Amino acid sequence: MEQCEELMILPWRDERSSGDDRCGSLLERVSAGLEQQIHFEELMDELRDWLSPGHYSEGDVIAGPDAVPIGLQLLCKGRASAYDAKGVLVSQFSSGEVIWPTIPEDGHVVSVIADETCETKMVAPDTQHWLENHKVELAFRLIRYLLAGRLEIQPKADQ
Repeated sequence: MEQCEELMILPWRDERSSGDDRCGSLLERVSAGLEQQIHFEELMDELRDWLSPGHYSEGDVIAGPDAVPIGLQLLCKGRASAYDAKGVLVSQFSSGEVIWPTIPEDGHVVSVIADETCETKMVAPDTQHWLENHKVELAFRLIRYLLAGRLEIQPKADQ
C-alpha cells in the first residue's frame, strides 16, 4: 500500500510544482479513499467474530422489498447499485461502504442490486445490541464508522 502511495505522489509533486491544482484534489480524494479503506479493514478484523457473511451473484437483491431484512451490511467485495421506486439509479456502492436496510415508505431507495458478485458482512440488530452492552468501545467504533459514511465525513486516524 505504501509503495502505491509513493507511485501516486511522485507524479503529483511534479505536476504540483508546475502549478496544476487538479492533481491536488485528486490526490486528496484518493488519499481519503485509502484512509477509509484502511479503517474499514481494521474494523472488519476487529468485528470478525460477530459478523455474518453474505454472498450475492450479479443481479441479486441485497436490500429491498424482495430481500429478507437481515440488518445492515458492509460491502467487502464487489459493486452494487441502489434504485428508487421508478428504477432510477440513486447511488452506487463499493468496498468499504454500508448498505443500509431499505424502507419502501421513504420513497427514495427501494432496492439495492448486486452489479457483480458481492461479498458482505452483516451486523444483525441483536448482534449490534449485544456489542453495545458487552463491547462498548468496539460498538462505538462501528457506530462512528457507520455515521462517518452516512454523513460523508472521514474518521480520524486515531479513532
